[in-house]
Amino acid sequence: MNGISPQLQNQITQFQQVQQQLQHLVDDLVNALVGTVDLVDDHDDTMAQLQRTAQHEAGLRHGA
Repeated sequence: MNGISPQLQNQITQFQQVQQQLQHLVDDLVNALVGTVDLVDDHDDTMAQLQRTAQHEAGLRHGA
């Protein structure tokens, strides 16, 4: 390979393989982060809490 020693050629090849593996790792991590979905709607939390409180209060009055 243009006057490059076999040892240097081997090191270059190994470096390229490691670089490619690291790139795949980074790509996989980015894809994993992009793919997450938030299934909880935080805006409805207050309304749900109020509804649960009202149901509990109604149940307590019913038993009295």
